[in-house]
Amino acid sequence: MAEKLFGTDVLCQMEDCRFHLVLAHLSDGISLWLNRNDNCVEEGAWSLSLRDEAGNRLYMATFAFVGTHLLTASVQGPSGEEAKDTVRRITKQLHGLRPQQLMVTALQYFAAALKLDGAIGIAQKHQVKLRWKLKKRVKMNYDAFWQEYGASLERDGYWHLPQTPPAKTLPTSKAKSVRCTASVMKCWTIWLQR
Repeated sequence: MAEKLFGTDVLCQMEDCRFHLVLAHLSDGISLWLNRNDNCVEEGAWSLSLRDEAGNRLYMATFAFVGTHLLTASVQGPSGEEAKDTVRRITKQLHGLRPQQLMVTALQYFAAALKLDGAIGIAQKHQVKLRWKLKKRVKMNYDAFWQEYGASLERDGYWHLPQTPPAKTLPTSKAKSVRCTASVMKCWTIWLQR
């Protein structure tokens, strides 16, 4: 499926662990990358990640292609003592848009741009790290997370996100966030038409 979507050239480049495509320059030095999953390959070979100007990962969502869907296996932010402060700083840089929300929105738009049947999420009971000694590192309940973004648990055992994020009336202060998302869509459309 990945070869059909991205072509042989991109897949060959992916063999290099430094592989990435900048999908969008978002705000204040933050970019959205398509790259190899450089964290836990059992959660999918691919990743959408927010990166700073130096290329450091700030937030990521890992995924694989399952049939005609984009399956998200994890959404992860920073760790450590300064994690909350880092998320606050990123949210401020994104003009009030939470990075977690941006990642889900990016996954939905990415699946749409690739003309897939949608983005789906892993159920809590199937989370890979819960089966390992890494249980303590899973800080969120994926079932509750997917529900927060309007997903419904279907017969196949996956959380199916809406095809596009729900439209919301935003205060003027959030207008930059909307333009940021529009920028992401435009970049994907251009990239996919190459």
